[in-house]
Amino acid sequence: MKDEINLPLALQDLMPVTLFAIGLFFVARMISRKHKSAGNLAYFGGVLVTLGGVFKASWKLIQALGGADIPFLNNSLFTLMSAGFICLAWALWKSREDETDAVKLWSVPLILISMVWLIAAYFGFFTESRAWFFILLGATTLANFALLFQLISLTYKNKLWLALVLFLVNLTVIFILARGSDQTVTFQWIKQLINTVSQASFAIASYILLSKSLNRFS
Repeated sequence: MKDEINLPLALQDLMPVTLFAIGLFFVARMISRKHKSAGNLAYFGGVLVTLGGVFKASWKLIQALGGADIPFLNNSLFTLMSAGFICLAWALWKSREDETDAVKLWSVPLILISMVWLIAAYFGFFTESRAWFFILLGATTLANFALLFQLISLTYKNKLWLALVLFLVNLTVIFILARGSDQTVTFQWIKQLINTVSQASFAIASYILLSKSLNRFS
């Protein structure tokens, strides 16, 4: 794998991570304006997702520089993202309600995260299969879709057509990248550049939603 990761490739991977972090901040800020407690949960979820991306990018950078393979950095991507997207999706859903008890707000995502992590941990530590990876990947994908579909619904409801198109671009890219299996340097460049465009679309669309939240949603 080291021979397939060069320094420019590893450095470029920080761009989509940064853009996505910015977009998640806008989403969390929007949620916070509507529902303060849900906003705190959204910020927490955004931090987890961002950390997952940063750790993965750091792993690539270390590999490109000829450093040792650190499994924690590599495997933390979907571990942290699964938890982060669960928090974000639930926070956005609960933001539609009036202020609720913080314990009740946090209990559902924490229980779901615990279940996903425990099941993944069982397969990771007690079996030789890669079922743990697919469990985390599946949880990440489902929670991410739950978040995106809510954001798309909001843009449609408020007739924010540009944001709607940009979120759909982000959603489409998820499906496109999920089909890729070739891990050559050329493919990784194409994959990362497409992902960069996708996360830029997400960040812009999220900013449009945040700007709309300055006025009460219809």
